[in-house]
Amino acid sequence: MIAKRIPTPKNTSSIKRLSKYIADPGKQKEIQPKTQNGIQGLASYMDKPEAIVRISNCCFDDMPEAIKEIQATQKKNTRSQNEKTYHLVISFREGERPDQETLAAIEDRITARIGFGEHQRISALHTDTNNWHLHVAINKVHPGTFRNVEPYYDKFKMLEACRELEKEFGLLPDNGVQPNKPTPMNPAKDKEAHTGIKSLVSWIREKAVTEIKEILAGDNPSWPELHKVLNRYGLTIRPRGAGFVIQDIGSGLTVKASSVDRAFSKKKIENILGGYQGSKVIHTAKEQYKEEPVQAATPARDRLWQQYKDERDKTRPARGEHLKSINGQRREYLQGVFADIRRRKQEARRSAILNWRQKKRVYATLQVERLKAMEKASLMYDRNRGLIDARYPGFTWTAFLQQQAESGNETAVKMLRQGKGQSIHDQANFIVRKGKQQPIYQKMKCRVDKRGRIKYQLRNGWVLDAGRRVQPGSLDYNVLVAALQISIGKYGKKIEVRGNEEFVERVTRAARDHRLNVSINGQQVTVKGAGQQKGKGAGR
Repeated sequence: MIAKRIPTPKNTSSIKRLSKYIADPGKQKEIQPKTQNGIQGLASYMDKPEAIVRISNCCFDDMPEAIKEIQATQKKNTRSQNEKTYHLVISFREGERPDQETLAAIEDRITARIGFGEHQRISALHTDTNNWHLHVAINKVHPGTFRNVEPYYDKFKMLEACRELEKEFGLLPDNGVQPNKPTPMNPAKDKEAHTGIKSLVSWIREKAVTEIKEILAGDNPSWPELHKVLNRYGLTIRPRGAGFVIQDIGSGLTVKASSVDRAFSKKKIENILGGYQGSKVIHTAKEQYKEEPVQAATPARDRLWQQYKDERDKTRPARGEHLKSINGQRREYLQGVFADIRRRKQEARRSAILNWRQKKRVYATLQVERLKAMEKASLMYDRNRGLIDARYPGFTWTAFLQQQAESGNETAVKMLRQGKGQSIHDQANFIVRKGKQQPIYQKMKCRVDKRGRIKYQLRNGWVLDAGRRVQPGSLDYNVLVAALQISIGKYGKKIEVRGNEEFVERVTRAARDHRLNVSINGQQVTVKGAGQQKGKGAGR
């Protein structure tokens, strides 16, 4: 289990917007009530499903009213300029399905540990990814004192709480953040994980760090020598704020020098070289940073990378023009509405017929019109943006590889899995065998995630193919048969089943009942007439 605060840019947090995102029923498909048959099923189909949310420390149990109550509490604090909404995400290991009571206990304990036990909050579980995760929108303004509380060292407090709760509720343990272990620059790593493109920080660490350290540790280090080494890689160093930044001369990208290595902090460099001196000569670069995938260079990778760039370059200009157009339309619409509202407000202010009470009513009516116009403009923009995204998708490199993998490209699957480690926990139930691996089981439709894991969705569950391991999502008979068929297609007829005794017994029984000729954990499961069932797939 991992608990993490999601940072927001300054002056952009909104409890209403965050709650709207959290309470999206489309992200709760696995816990939403099943559609019924007959007239009740028709009624439930016609009604918009409601998200399953938990509201804590509010006077109202209704979502819109609770949001208004939290907004009113936040308005009571007029002094603090900090953000007043805290976004917490609690993520669980793949395959873990905590019940509502467990989720509530975990939420209460973690929020209390970081000092928000008495604060108003709205939470909802999302099941739209392989890892179930709980979103919690917390009002940082205390409902009694109206102080805007900023938790300190919340990362390590949540880490301790997670380890305690894992033991208490029998959840699979996560390593989390180690208090005494230096951590890499999170934004760069997050970007690499999302886009699949190597960041400037990683490139500098890979190419230039060793030579920079040699200069700083040399007998006669100097600023000209440091600039010379950096220029070889198309880089330069300069002061910004209270520290140094390293800039790529070609693209203009900058990173904090201390985020590349702690030895490059301003204090440590100036202790060695003295006060900063700018570069008087720009040396020719022998190597320069450019966009490239995080995967190791191979001919197959280079071909896919070139295909990705060609498709991106083809759609990017048209996508940019359309986005510019709908932004202009929204701006023109709102400018027209706001101009009309200002004109009518001025007329009401100058009116000699209306008294002050009537003028206040006019102002309130105009404010409602303003808010409705902004909401309408937002809906129009979202609809048009959806059409543009469908016609001109803005793919990242990782998303492109996922699309190629779902089309049966084995090279794309291997690239997604490169360097990701083992993605199915040792304590989970899974099927495994070292040997040959056929990445895609062609007889079933699938989805591929960013880690290269192939998920086959079935009627009563799913099967996850993580390369060296295959994990069924439930103990349903058809799911186990599908997992066996995928495993036999990947590894051959000799497989190992690991997990608890019930899981091993169920898998063996499914192989016998479905007449699959396979060896499980060294014991042959042979049934007469096995050939009659060959080629049949599991129920979807």
